[in-house]
Amino acid sequence: MRSPNILVREICKEDIRDIIEIIKKSKRDFPWGLYYNVKKFDEDLMWEIIGGIEDYPTLVAEYEGKVIAFATNDIHWEEEDNFYIELLLTHPNYRGLGAGTSLIKECIRRAVDKGFNVVSLHTWANNKAMRLYERTGFCWIPSTYVYMVNFSPQLMKYDEIKQIFRDAENLIETLVEPPRKMDINGHVAWRYLWRINGREVEAIFDNNTKKLLYIRIDDRLIRISPPEKKRYLKGEKIRIVIENTLDTTALIDNKQYILPKGQHEFDIETRDKVTLRINNYEFGFSLEVVNKIALKILPPKAISNKLFIMIINYSNEEVKRELLILPMQGSLSFHPNKLYVEVPPRSSAKVSVHVTGEGYGKVLLGDIEEDFHVLKEDWLRVHDKGLESAHWAITKNEIRIKRLKNAEIWYEIYLGRKRTRLKFNAQRKVFMDKLDKALIEVRPSLKREELLLEVHGKALRDINEQLIMRFWIDLPVGENYYLIPKDHETFIREKYVYPIFPPAFCIVKEKLPIPVIGFERNGTVLLTEYEEGGLYTMVRSPRAFRFDFPLKLEKGEEFVRRVVLKLVPVEALREFKLVRAVDTYLDENYLIIRNNWVSDLPIVAEVNGIKLEKILSPSDEARIPLKARGYGVVNVVINVNGWVDKREIKYIIPVKARWEDLKTSYGPLSLEADKRGGSLKSLKIMRTEMLKWEDRTFRTPTEFPITYGGIALNIMEGSKSFDLHLKEWEYLGNGRFRLTTNDLIVERRYYIIDQHTILDEIIVKNTRMDRRELYFIHCVFLNETFSRIGNTSIEVKRNDIMVVSHKERVWGVTKNIKVEAELLVDAEDESITASQQIGFPGLIVSRWDWILEPREEKMAKVIIRVAKE
Repeated sequence: MRSPNILVREICKEDIRDIIEIIKKSKRDFPWGLYYNVKKFDEDLMWEIIGGIEDYPTLVAEYEGKVIAFATNDIHWEEEDNFYIELLLTHPNYRGLGAGTSLIKECIRRAVDKGFNVVSLHTWANNKAMRLYERTGFCWIPSTYVYMVNFSPQLMKYDEIKQIFRDAENLIETLVEPPRKMDINGHVAWRYLWRINGREVEAIFDNNTKKLLYIRIDDRLIRISPPEKKRYLKGEKIRIVIENTLDTTALIDNKQYILPKGQHEFDIETRDKVTLRINNYEFGFSLEVVNKIALKILPPKAISNKLFIMIINYSNEEVKRELLILPMQGSLSFHPNKLYVEVPPRSSAKVSVHVTGEGYGKVLLGDIEEDFHVLKEDWLRVHDKGLESAHWAITKNEIRIKRLKNAEIWYEIYLGRKRTRLKFNAQRKVFMDKLDKALIEVRPSLKREELLLEVHGKALRDINEQLIMRFWIDLPVGENYYLIPKDHETFIREKYVYPIFPPAFCIVKEKLPIPVIGFERNGTVLLTEYEEGGLYTMVRSPRAFRFDFPLKLEKGEEFVRRVVLKLVPVEALREFKLVRAVDTYLDENYLIIRNNWVSDLPIVAEVNGIKLEKILSPSDEARIPLKARGYGVVNVVINVNGWVDKREIKYIIPVKARWEDLKTSYGPLSLEADKRGGSLKSLKIMRTEMLKWEDRTFRTPTEFPITYGGIALNIMEGSKSFDLHLKEWEYLGNGRFRLTTNDLIVERRYYIIDQHTILDEIIVKNTRMDRRELYFIHCVFLNETFSRIGNTSIEVKRNDIMVVSHKERVWGVTKNIKVEAELLVDAEDESITASQQIGFPGLIVSRWDWILEPREEKMAKVIIRVAKE
């Protein structure tokens, strides 16, 4: 029951204890846990993390003198007209009183006051709060996981609308029903309907541009009908239909029109985004526009002696022309520099050119041209958003590490509670901001294996604050290691296993023995070095951290603080001793177990039938007597908080199963497939069902937010999801399925290998005349939760949140049945993960990236074995 006694206000430091209580009580409400592995909260640090910043303070809901809910908020990191709700959370004991709704209303009000067009947030598909978000005007953006947008705040920019609603919270209070998803000529759109004081307002927003397609106030309306959502050729004419019930004015292609009541048609040239202003309302939609003939240079910035030129003919006419390759600047020469090409209609061709020298060049095909750059190893490019080299790219808040595929770093700089809003000065090659207390400049220096960030500042008044540099590192899923110095000669090198190791907030504003931390993947280490005097804090996980630099300056004084990112091979750390967080080694007739970590750890060790249980303080050791003789191996099992690490040294075609319709069996194994998703819907071992499948779609907290379950497969191209798992596939018989979609032919073939093992063979062919970069996700939805999971080297058990990844093989145990899975694929990047989330059965997820050339076909295999323990 909602209470009228909810007070929404800005946070103050005294609220932090109530906030921590809310987090503690709610940590299991999130599939991956919220601050799940935090053993002890530091109140000062939580104030700095949760309190927000000066311009966007955290909002709290107070009830009877107690804070029962809060909402952190900020500007969306990519869209300046988007007010973003980072975290909205209510104490479990006080849910249903309306605190969440009250906080959302206040966020909407502040967004309107600050001139934002939309409000957005992220959640997950089976979150109970989805109903709250939908009821308060948020729309689940298709093909996202799960991004929601409320499009309505922009309406309050218009005087006519503002006079009707008066208060922004009425955008929620008078909403008749949750926004409805619509299809307008293939464009996804969202319909809102309000009734207020005898008036009725209806608005429809385009999903992509977030602009209006329709507005109605009582019986007065303006509607635009965009052309069909499809691929258009550049220069092609499109027709827009405008309907209005009153005489009005319109601005179309920078031309002013007077539109009498009725329906009007306008023909304009195609473009990616179309914006119209009608009666001062802003309407818009987006299109996919391509040139009739497109040129692609592979790679566009080359450190190579060979260039590949792809000619793509989107038209219905054959192309027969001369292709010219011209040097524009530098010392370039080409062989050949002139080619005659013939490209059939709706097809492509690829040619290669030998290149010598360095500089800028241009490819010409008639009036089509494309620039390219042949580079030296130390090239540097300046663009409107930042700097780019052969190894690094940096903008105002993001760093890309090109040598580590899919690795990104987000960073932010604060002076106390004031966050910088950096802007790039291309002429000076610096990022700048002016705060009330200081001028701040970030001067990046990009070298081959090193990126230097120099933060320069000048005090505009006396300063006694912390300069804070926050970093979030996103590494590809797989087996990654975290490195932190133990002393001047030793680094701890340990596998990162969320949420078991390492426990967060056990390192809070510490002065490390050496001011550097590291992350290792596939033999390459990303080192982050910072200046002496800085303090390091691990925030929730090793990948989220911050450096605090105390500043005490008088007006006019200047300062410089430096952070260096370096890529080095793991061999470069040979001067240091690398140890495990819990180290094990033999010393004569004893096995030594040593705690190298910074906090107490409960250790359970088993070796040769001997079991040791002990809490080890930092640097403490335990000794187990052994009688090891001759040549052999000692098998040791170390258990820390349910994280089991097996340390050992190891020495060292499908059966003809008959398919009837969609079923087959062999020994104790039986399979049943389904055309929906081309999936297995049933996998039984000795009549025990292993897969979760429902004949109606259900929601999940996974990368398959809506699914039937079973063994699901999906493909993404950029941010576009092909939703293969929701489509009906053609059944070819004998366990084979085919789907033609998005210019791909996808086949799945199921085989039984033995009485416990099956094979899912996936074949994909690119039928487009263009090169494509695709991301694949393969998910086994199990029918039961995991009690244990692991890979070839580690095991995690007795936790309701677990995740273990590997390059090739993982396993998990549901009840008394062990499920093993192996990924066999030649890919740009691949991994396989066994995971357990709160309130959901176990999952085994394979991921890989493929680059498919025109007409190219590739194959991946996933082997699944089920057997009693």
